[in-house]
Amino acid sequence: MEEQFNIPLNTRFITLDDFKLYSGIDLEVEMKSDGNPSRTAEAFLLRTITRLESYLTARYFRSPEREYKDMTDFQKYHYKLALLEQCMYIYKVGDVTMDSGYDADFGKRTDINYLKQISIAPNAENELMNCGMLSRKMRYGTYGGDGNGWMY
Repeated sequence: MEEQFNIPLNTRFITLDDFKLYSGIDLEVEMKSDGNPSRTAEAFLLRTITRLESYLTARYFRSPEREYKDMTDFQKYHYKLALLEQCMYIYKVGDVTMDSGYDADFGKRTDINYLKQISIAPNAENELMNCGMLSRKMRYGTYGGDGNGWMY
């Protein structure tokens, strides 16, 4: 498989170098440390990965932690692109999952369902579809492994 970006596939995590190569943005420069460890670039990446994986587990019964090792290189590549796209989305738009939805300027509250709907980047969703993670079909047998079939 020919890939546009040279992203290592041996681990399910992305690095600051992967993000810089993909987006052209150096998070270490953009997110200058102010002494708060939760505001570092590494923490931003880890938090985004954790939240996207929690989303997949909660809504699609998927476990990237368990399934990654059995993915094809095509799936791994697109999974990593999904992580990179989600990080770019949050970097550019902000983390709407942390938003109460209250707009003080207009005195209105945004519907929580709308905030949930826009919490995942459209480009990340496309990449997750490409790697097969946006499926609610559950395999029976061992979890994500040698099951004999699918439950619908």
